[in-house]
Amino acid sequence: MHKALASSIASAVLLLASATHTLVSRGAPPAAPGGGEAALATAAEAAPPAAPEGAPAALAVARAESAPVAEAPRPPRAKGTRVGGGRGAFYVPSDLSAPGGTFDLVIHFHGANETVEPRFDASNLNAVLYTLNLGIGSGKYEAMFPDGKALGRALAEAEAVLRKRVPALAGARVGRVALSAWSAGYGAVARVLAYPEAAERVDAVLLADAPHTGFEPGTRQVSQLGLAPYVSYGRKAVAGERLMVVTHSQIETPDYASTTRTARALVAALGLPEGEPAPADNPKMVMYEREELGSMHVFGFRGGDAPAHCQHLYNIGLHHWSFLGARWGTPEAPADGALALADRPEGGARAGTPD
Repeated sequence: MHKALASSIASAVLLLASATHTLVSRGAPPAAPGGGEAALATAAEAAPPAAPEGAPAALAVARAESAPVAEAPRPPRAKGTRVGGGRGAFYVPSDLSAPGGTFDLVIHFHGANETVEPRFDASNLNAVLYTLNLGIGSGKYEAMFPDGKALGRALAEAEAVLRKRVPALAGARVGRVALSAWSAGYGAVARVLAYPEAAERVDAVLLADAPHTGFEPGTRQVSQLGLAPYVSYGRKAVAGERLMVVTHSQIETPDYASTTRTARALVAALGLPEGEPAPADNPKMVMYEREELGSMHVFGFRGGDAPAHCQHLYNIGLHHWSFLGARWGTPEAPADGALALADRPEGGARAGTPD
């Protein structure tokens, strides 16, 4: 088990839960990226509600394809329905449609339902959100996918629950699949990508202040074995065959590769060109690195403490799911500013999962 983060990180927020990620043995077949440690916190105050002048390009595309500017903004999406079942909770948007008897599914690992669901609504994705919170530590998420057939079993489980609990989805099947994760949740994504047959089923990978991996033995160099599944999937994203979005903070980790080190190693392996960081209206989420090519996007944000880490979850709609909306298409793009407002942490909103 790894050491706890420095006490300076713990003192940065009012409430802090220490998260210890399990490092997977490099010799275990198939090799999965190593674990890391990240802070889970409660937001003490909300950032001021302002529209994002520097929103990612995908959000701009989504808005450009929406109704003419002269038209009145679309009313906020009515609250959807949370459906229990399986190992997590499903969130069904109020206006979900299943054309051709199929529905798209976004599986999100790690992050309180009360935090992620409003951001999902604001993204206006025509998909079901399946949120899984397994507690502290990436090892619990890794254990969900012990073999290449585990993702298929999870999708079958999702279909069974939704067919039974949601009348509109009776007989419907899962269409496109996106894997989304914050912090320790990357462990699940790492395992899925380690199996080529499972990775092939995934249309998009969206990682918020993740992933971590291990070091090469006796060095501070990122493990190429641990990085390999991300590189393989990233090549497909560069070619436009898949979508991959990675954001990282500046939190340093002593015993394993930080999200910054891991992201930079991924950028180098894929040969991504450096771009101009997008300006931000949110002083708590300031971009300082940006590398993109095709449908592969890597963004670095300032901040090396727990609140900065939590901002990646609070802004997952703006910096991750907006790209998915542009790729999958939405009936209407979010009303101007709606996504940015959803991505401001509510006072007292819990970012992480219960201890």
